[in-house]
Amino acid sequence: MSNNAAKVVADSLLRTYYKEVKLGKFTYKIYQPTIKDLLNILGDSQVSINEGMKRMGLIAQMPEHIEECARAISYAVSVNKPEVYRKMAYQYITHYATMEQIVNAFVVLSGVINGKELFDSVKMDKFRSKNGTAETIGANSIFGAMGSLMDSLHLTYKEVFETIPYPCLLMMNADKLRVLGAGEDKLVEVSTEEFFRMRAERRGNNG
Repeated sequence: MSNNAAKVVADSLLRTYYKEVKLGKFTYKIYQPTIKDLLNILGDSQVSINEGMKRMGLIAQMPEHIEECARAISYAVSVNKPEVYRKMAYQYITHYATMEQIVNAFVVLSGVINGKELFDSVKMDKFRSKNGTAETIGANSIFGAMGSLMDSLHLTYKEVFETIPYPCLLMMNADKLRVLGAGEDKLVEVSTEEFFRMRAERRGNNG
């Protein structure tokens, strides 16, 4: 693991991970939000977190929705901050941030929420199913997502809702120890150098 990858992982665990966005003349920090924070960011969006982010990303490009977008971003840059800070951020973003800056802020926010940099920093085991892909149902809303995480990770409602950042929950769920099923095989990644070395050894043994 590189130094940068190790820092991303450590900062995520310590809740000090953030990405910066420029709005108006100010630079704000977007920290990893909890599901409770996400509800404030997504507002009245009664859908899944992913669908909510897609919707906000689309309306961020519509000038007539500038106040709704400013409200969402004001919550995103105010995680762990007092309400007065959020209100000041909202007023400033509404009056001074450009549409381009707001759209970019949503792109950055989306990457923070889905844990893109965190997942890029951790080597994940890959597997394949011999019998095809299993079909899943449910988890169509935030309620379903929370229920799945509570059940899978054996966490309390409070831990999932307002204690552990959402990207960390995703990583914990994806990388937790589990037993492969009867019809699954672990995929082993081989580097180019290892591939040619193994091929040369096979040729030598067959020669």
